[in-house]
Amino acid sequence: MLSPEDPYPVWRGPGGPALVAPLFLLYDHSWRPDGLDTPEAALAEAYRTGVVCTDEFLLHPDPYPSRAA
Repeated sequence: MLSPEDPYPVWRGPGGPALVAPLFLLYDHSWRPDGLDTPEAALAEAYRTGVVCTDEFLLHPDPYPSRAA
């Protein structure tokens, strides 16, 4: 198991070598299709089309009241 303090691992399998740099970030709902003017509209469209980011199911915003906060 690796932590953010460890050196970045190198993938040496097919297509490698490639440096693996984990990003501990939540999905940014400001990246949304034209015509969807709010993060809430973008998330509703994601649910409608079945392409919801796993963050919506697995990550809690603690200690903040919401992911947006």
